[in-house]
Amino acid sequence: MKILQKIAWLTRKWNLSIRLLDLQLHDGDNSWGFHLLAIRYNYAAYSLLAFECRLPNGAEVKQFVVDRVDILFLRQPLNDWACDLEENNMWSGRTATRLEKIGIALVGTIFK
Repeated sequence: MKILQKIAWLTRKWNLSIRLLDLQLHDGDNSWGFHLLAIRYNYAAYSLLAFECRLPNGAEVKQFVVDRVDILFLRQPLNDWACDLEENNMWSGRTATRLEKIGIALVGTIFK
C-alpha cells in the first residue's frame, strides 16, 4: 500500500490524457469531427490531425462552421506565438513587421 501512496503523491500534479482516435458524431456541442492521436497536457489540447465542424441546423447554426483544425500538433504553439506577438504590439508600442502581420493573419485564419 505504501508504494501506491507514493505513486499517487508523485503523480498528483500530472494532467495528461492520450487518445488514439476520437470520433465525434453530433456530441454535446453539436460538433462533428475526429481527432487522431489527441494529447491533452495541462489543459492544452494537441492533435496529430484534428477537424471539428458544426452543420447548419436552422436554429443556432445558420451555416457550416469549422470550429477546430490541428495539423502535426501545430495549433497550440502557433496560437501562443500569435498571442505573444499581439501582446508585444499592444504593450510595447512596437509595430509589427509586414511578415509578422501576415503570420498572425494566417494563424488566425487556419487555426482559430
